[in-house]
Amino acid sequence: MKKLNRETWLNAGAKELKKLFKENGYDLILKDVRITCSYPTSGAQSGKRGGQTIGQCLYNFNSKSEILISPEIDESTEVLQVLTHELIHSYLGLGSGHGREFGKVARKLDLQGKLTATVAGKLFTQEAKKIIKKIGKYPHE
Repeated sequence: MKKLNRETWLNAGAKELKKLFKENGYDLILKDVRITCSYPTSGAQSGKRGGQTIGQCLYNFNSKSEILISPEIDESTEVLQVLTHELIHSYLGLGSGHGREFGKVARKLDLQGKLTATVAGKLFTQEAKKIIKKIGKYPHE
């Protein structure tokens, strides 16, 4: 496989994660989702590390969801976990926040911990390793 840039890797990861969503009963639609590596805007809904927001899903940005993955993270499994967290937001849509439905999907996909700052559980980590083996490590230093 040719070397991927960050954005291509994130999109390849999302396509693989779509399969995980499907296996758990969720039909994730990716055609209306844009994913990039960028610092999230202030007031992001997603998890924080050291006070820094590491992911954000912006809804209905030019008729699409825009997912931002912070350049502060570079470990492949963590990137996939944050991407999954944001894909759940995109899947559920505007207004879902980190409520009951978000929690239901997150737990089914084995995202653990506080819903505003989920972490990969054992099963998610195993799935992430399979994805990384297929698409390679996150190309970010």
